[in-house]
Amino acid sequence: MEILLEEGLQNIAPFLGNLEWMYIISFIILCYAWQRIESKIEWDFIKKIKKRFQVAILGLFYAPVYYLLWGLDKTQIGSLLTSFLVSFAFHKLLVDVIIGAIKAKIRLFAVNKIKGGNDE
Repeated sequence: MEILLEEGLQNIAPFLGNLEWMYIISFIILCYAWQRIESKIEWDFIKKIKKRFQVAILGLFYAPVYYLLWGLDKTQIGSLLTSFLVSFAFHKLLVDVIIGAIKAKIRLFAVNKIKGGNDE
């Protein structure tokens, strides 16, 4: 069992290390913001598109922008594509985890301010 776990970690660690984590996190935040905005707009044609397709379209438009803004080279396109696929596959789970963590930090900060605590 230890050998299988060690083999798995040896294969997964390089995969996770090659992902564009800045892209994944910013894409997740962008999707979260889009879903908040999309729920308030009244365009029927957007409401007819399923959420997963909206996320895919958003990711396909965001990836080239990210590529150009961060000055990635051609060798990193595969990593960016893999990062898109990972974030597309797990965006709902990651949104819940990341946004939940951010909200918890904001609430903790607000409670400390209200109680007159320090900023630690």
